[in-house]
Amino acid sequence: MAESEIVDVMERVFSATLKIAHAVPDESLEFWPAPDTMTVREHLDHMAYCLEELSAPVAAAVGMAPPEGSSDAPCERLSRSITRVLDIFRAVEAIGWDTPVVMPGDHTMSIRRVALTLIEHDAHHRGQLIVMLRLIGIDPPKRWSD
Repeated sequence: MAESEIVDVMERVFSATLKIAHAVPDESLEFWPAPDTMTVREHLDHMAYCLEELSAPVAAAVGMAPPEGSSDAPCERLSRSITRVLDIFRAVEAIGWDTPVVMPGDHTMSIRRVALTLIEHDAHHRGQLIVMLRLIGIDPPKRWSD
């Protein structure tokens, strides 16, 4: 996969996730599908937090300042985090996708591996959000159009 394709994939993947996130009505944000799981709100917050934390070493490597804190609603925070992550990874060409970065937990990964990890994490939680939508009686938005 060419490096520019990674950002293209990230854009498509995160766009699909935002469609799902925006399909959740505000009154369902506290839906809790089962014991020992997260609510819808907690899922959205977790997704945004992981995007922010896992992209921070890459942001530092490309010379981007840390983001300012915000108290956005869950979908807005997720959207803001996605926009920032895409900006970060668009800037990677200047330093190279194989550049190593030290991640939280003190292990090293290439920037390419960080991007792929973010895509995998997003897909996992998007699937959970789709199931939650179905459990509250909402047909999830289709990823692919006919």
